[in-house]
Amino acid sequence: MEKIMRDFAKYLGVWIVLVATAVIEVFFVLEGITRNPMVFVVAVALFQSALIALFFQHLREEPIVIKGMTVSGAILIVILIVSAVTSVLTCTPYFPG
Repeated sequence: MEKIMRDFAKYLGVWIVLVATAVIEVFFVLEGITRNPMVFVVAVALFQSALIALFFQHLREEPIVIKGMTVSGAILIVILIVSAVTSVLTCTPYFPG
């Protein structure tokens, strides 16, 4: 029973951190506190996905090779998103109002 309560507390703590970072992220972006919202949102998403992978997908107990596959996948997704956004921004003319 003690192990169950310890695990419950751990997962609840991680969930609280995920919710708190989402609330902080939305607040910072809506208030204009971030200098570059795109970079900030991607950084928070990487942090949250790392927490989810480590705790909820139990990657902490896996060998380093499995962890590396997860990290490399996250890096490739970031590269894909950044290249897509850069492509759209360079191909779309900007007309100041």
